[in-house]
Amino acid sequence: MQWSASSNLPRSRSWISLSRRSSMSLPARSQSTLDRPTTQVCLSSSGRIHDSTNGCAKDEQATSDKTLPLHDLSTWPVFRRQQRYAELWKDTSTSLTHLSLPDLIATNPTLATEISSAFITHTTIAVDVWINFDAASQHFFHNPEDRRADSCGKVVLSPRQRARVETLLYGHVRGLHRIRLDVGSPFRLFAHVYVEVMFPDSPPRHQRYHPYAQPRLAASLVLARSAQLQGLVNRELWDTLCRGCDRIISEVPVGYGRGTEILLEDLDRWAGYFLHARYNHRYQASFGYGPR
Repeated sequence: MQWSASSNLPRSRSWISLSRRSSMSLPARSQSTLDRPTTQVCLSSSGRIHDSTNGCAKDEQATSDKTLPLHDLSTWPVFRRQQRYAELWKDTSTSLTHLSLPDLIATNPTLATEISSAFITHTTIAVDVWINFDAASQHFFHNPEDRRADSCGKVVLSPRQRARVETLLYGHVRGLHRIRLDVGSPFRLFAHVYVEVMFPDSPPRHQRYHPYAQPRLAASLVLARSAQLQGLVNRELWDTLCRGCDRIISEVPVGYGRGTEILLEDLDRWAGYFLHARYNHRYQASFGYGPR
């Protein structure tokens, strides 16, 4: 498959939707720390690659809903409540390290589980993942004695933060629905990988929020496009990013057989897919690649 002429990125396999049946629908984009335009690479239902350069919207923390007139939601019809939840949170994002339940629960304690589930369903959760790659002049990933990469290929989450997130998630909802993996190093961001649990197109109204509606998992890659990164997004880094995306979408969709959520163990496993294969031979076997 060829990339379009407008893209400076190398060739790679397609890796957009696990279902392979429909085009990717992405949530509202949030601002990277680089504050530069991005190139969105997505695969349409016709199988053609499309690149579009756009500006990122500013990264939003989940907005406080204390000022909204949403007291006593229990008097609203269920479907109207779900519509209101989507309006509140569909364009918001928050970091996994700062994840907390919305203030709306305080004014509607009897709907705590419903509100928590809706918040997790509609909010994009940003997850930091460090890839063991830096400037071409460093090549520290070639040296197995260099310990700088020990924290790479893992979700950037301290033990205390992980315990808090686990308590929050498993006490109210089972897992996450919309994820943005911010793949980079402690010094620069290389790419956003969006992973989302998506429900079938045009489901019957009564099934839209049905817990047994069969979802699918979709993924897409958005690269930072800037003069600084043009020299860094080379063949080795691009291959590592693509291998990670390929591994994610090659798995069985999370919605089939075990629920409709992305669990913390899924994030841990996916983060490991973004380790540079030349650094740690333990991961070469899992990637299926031999020494170069």
